[in-house]
Amino acid sequence: MEGMTPREIDLRGSDGGMHARLAQALTDAAHYIRTHPDLPIPATVEISYCILAADDKDGRDELNRIAEMTGAHVTGDEYGETRKDFGTVSYHATYIQRDSQAAYDAHMAPYDAARAAERAAKSLARLHAAVDEAVADMEPRGAAA
Repeated sequence: MEGMTPREIDLRGSDGGMHARLAQALTDAAHYIRTHPDLPIPATVEISYCILAADDKDGRDELNRIAEMTGAHVTGDEYGETRKDFGTVSYHATYIQRDSQAAYDAHMAPYDAARAAERAAKSLARLHAAVDEAVADMEPRGAAA
């Protein structure tokens, strides 16, 4: 695949073509940004990859494998991460240990429940208003034609 453009790479590869599609999208974005100098852009771009694993050992092993592939170091303990910078673009992989994620989820549960209740109440109020409007627009039953 060396020397080939992403468009030339077989999109039926073992990853389903995800690498080729991402590489092509980045190439297309770079071309678009270069040819539209008035387009506002951020100072940096980050490709974030959150490692999902069956257990903490597998998660840490995958994080270490990615760090080795990129030549970067793993930092953190309960929240492990590795980062490879390419100028203003960076690749960032993260693994959060299961007990740390569970503690965070437990901490956020009341806030998440409150937000869900607020959204449900607003949705119900909109529904009631729509029903009231529809009923108001209806001709009374038994009205003469």
